[in-house]
Amino acid sequence: MAHALALRHGLCRGVGAAGATVEAVPWNLPGAIAALRGADLTVMRGAWDYHDHIDAFRAFLDAVDDSGVRFLFERIAKHWSLTLGYPVTAAQVALCMIDLKLARLTDNPRHFDSALDVAGYAALLTEVTTCTK
Repeated sequence: MAHALALRHGLCRGVGAAGATVEAVPWNLPGAIAALRGADLTVMRGAWDYHDHIDAFRAFLDAVDDSGVRFLFERIAKHWSLTLGYPVTAAQVALCMIDLKLARLTDNPRHFDSALDVAGYAALLTEVTTCTK
């Protein structure tokens, strides 16, 4: 049985129905990293208070990076949010990655890996956009 953890409630309804275990773990909970270890996939859903605790949130992201916990675009979105100074969603990450690959294909339309990546990111976009809030 798959095991998944979410950092906030609102993970896709179908995950539990598909037989996976879903557990909500707030990012600022003491021991959050330990709770996330061993998950097959972690989905960060709206750590909206990160801007009030930027140093603590950066430390959390660093700890996540060091822990080997696997995220689906949300970790990238949180890093980009800190860099850009406004919230970035997982769907926007997927769209930007598609745009990056399309820009590469403009220069070299025969770059087969970029074409495959566009298809892959488009498929992942459907994964991150089928979750409900």
